[in-house]
Amino acid sequence: MTTWTKREKRIAVAYAFDCEGCVHSAITRKGSAPQAWILFSQRKGELVYKLQELLGFGDVYVRIDPKNGGKIYRLQITRAENVRRFIRFIYPFSILKRSELKVGYEMAMLTGIRGRNAGPGSLRKEARDRRLELHIELRELKRAHHI
Repeated sequence: MTTWTKREKRIAVAYAFDCEGCVHSAITRKGSAPQAWILFSQRKGELVYKLQELLGFGDVYVRIDPKNGGKIYRLQITRAENVRRFIRFIYPFSILKRSELKVGYEMAMLTGIRGRNAGPGSLRKEARDRRLELHIELRELKRAHHI
């Protein structure tokens, strides 16, 4: 078994993210503010399981590709606390996707900011509006990477 230093882990995960990962954002429930999460998708499970092992968090899901019936392995990091943790872990070593990471981090920082006297689940209007702006910015950044 290979022993990795923390620096080696950070570099390896950042490299994998720059090549195969992305920051996603979406409005998951009607009327809610967009949320950011980290996603890796692969046809073989070795990479996603290794990344999960190196990080010590994240969830691996396997789904069937409707096009060809093959398996798709997904490592998802969805909790805002873990999204921030992931981004802090790799940010200094990311080369290609730092702008996406920066936007994702700000979105995750705004998750759960509640207004004074707000009811359960309500988000301060400024935080909600900013998350929507960041959602649009992230979409534009991702589109620019695919050109």
